Amino acid sequence: MIPIRVFFDNMTKFNGWSGPETITGVIVSLVNIIVTIVCNKKKVDADLKAKARIEWIQSVKEITANSIASIMDLIEMERTILRYEREEILEHAN
Repeated sequence: MIPIRVFFDNMTKFNGWSGPETITGVIVSLVNIIVTIVCNKKKVDADLKAKARIEWIQSVKEITANSIASIMDLIEMERTILRYEREEILEHAN
């Protein structure tokens, strides 16, 4: 019963909460709801994009690491071949 007294003077007369204030409150509430929905949608979109980018970066890291490992293997293979050829040349020279 006490909260209702806020709106009435001496429990007989309405205390000034007229239509414009009520309409303004409703409009502000609706605008707040719309802004919240839009912000949440943008946040979800941003989170999805961030997740996709993180996954892409991880895949690029893996591909790059494999490529570098393959190149290093080729370099080591080339060194082994050159070492073998050098040893062959030295054996034939003696």
